[in-house]
Amino acid sequence: MESSNPNEALLNQQPAPAEQISEIAVPAEYIDDEKGKMNTLEFCVNLMKGIAGTGSLAIPFAFNQVGIIPGVLLFALVCGMMILATYQLVELNKEINEVHPEAYKSIQTNNTYAELVYKALGSGGYWLYYICSLITLYGSNIGSMVVMADFLEAMPIGSNMRMRRLVSQIILTVLCIILCELKDPKMLVWISSLGLFSIAAAFLVLIIFGFVKFHISFVIADLWPKSFSAFLQNFGVIVYCMGFILFLLTQYKYLRRDCKRTVVRSTGISISLMAVVYSIVGILLALLYKNGPHGVQGDILKSLPDCPWVAVPVNIMMVITVIGGFPLWMEPVNEMVEGHWGPCTKGKYFISNPTYIVFRIVEIILISLVAWFVPQFSDILSVVGNFSDNITTFIFPAWMHLVIFKKQNSCGMKSLDWFALIFSTILMVVCTVVSVKTLIDHITGH
Repeated sequence: MESSNPNEALLNQQPAPAEQISEIAVPAEYIDDEKGKMNTLEFCVNLMKGIAGTGSLAIPFAFNQVGIIPGVLLFALVCGMMILATYQLVELNKEINEVHPEAYKSIQTNNTYAELVYKALGSGGYWLYYICSLITLYGSNIGSMVVMADFLEAMPIGSNMRMRRLVSQIILTVLCIILCELKDPKMLVWISSLGLFSIAAAFLVLIIFGFVKFHISFVIADLWPKSFSAFLQNFGVIVYCMGFILFLLTQYKYLRRDCKRTVVRSTGISISLMAVVYSIVGILLALLYKNGPHGVQGDILKSLPDCPWVAVPVNIMMVITVIGGFPLWMEPVNEMVEGHWGPCTKGKYFISNPTYIVFRIVEIILISLVAWFVPQFSDILSVVGNFSDNITTFIFPAWMHLVIFKKQNSCGMKSLDWFALIFSTILMVVCTVVSVKTLIDHITGH
């Protein structure tokens, strides 16, 4: 007798083959598109490594000049503004490139940030962004090349310092070329991880050495700025050392789709962690080395006494740290410039387009040559951080967010956009004027 229970037929129904379920749930083209892309952890590792670079060496000096309390507050403010800028750019990318791409005019470029600026602000905004981003990115990597050469030149090998620096510069140039020829950011995760371990080890050595040699020395005056001018001059260092916005969307492109939903949260956690670590390390080193023979220098490694057994391992670890960030900061440059030459072809490990390969080789050789003529490190960081990095990190995201979402956003969101725009503009103008004056004084010997 046939059962009259309808549920029994459902229970006896044979399940679909696993292959069919897989095809329905996850289309094949989606799987292919996701191959080789980064997960959230890999994305965060690259992000934190991009932050952990040459700017970290100036943090103790910044705390020494601006004071502990203002320094911590500045880190909190900059961190919050970075998270806001991340949110603004991610929302802009969704609106312009994913939800309503047909509503905006197109431009041939491989750089997502530059594309957003063009579509939101037109050609005038695009060229302003183009110039400012190149100043920031090339300035950052020239500074990185200078510092790495300084590290290797300080190694106690041979007596001819000029020859030592020349050899160091050649080695660094070759290594940077190799890293910049890798096909995508996922290939850099391993060196980013190594760089993070290296910078942690380097700062640990500096802290232990400082405790043993000098001990912590604290007075109430350490809580506050040495002067208003000192505060303004060194705000840019904190902006610079927390910078990542210019390569955020470059990394975002290589992030898996399922990880993009939480990118603002994961970015916020990553940069908050870096801000906490930077603050603790910066305060400790500022208090430890202020009574040392060289005081707290703009580059904290110059505060070390003549002690090769400490300087050698620290210098090696810092070279590993800095060189890991070099290709991360070069990638947005390459996207903007190379985007006019058509798509980039890629092999198993490296890019394979001859034009791209030659351009990157020539570009890095020129950076290496220019690096011989860069003035004092801390002043360059401050000028770059106060001017061009401020524009591309805070002003453009807020400006575009106000323009594109002027009808959709709540009053609260508009207020945040206006705060970021006005606050960063005022600070950029005031701090840049002070920093340029200081740089000129140092160059002229005043």
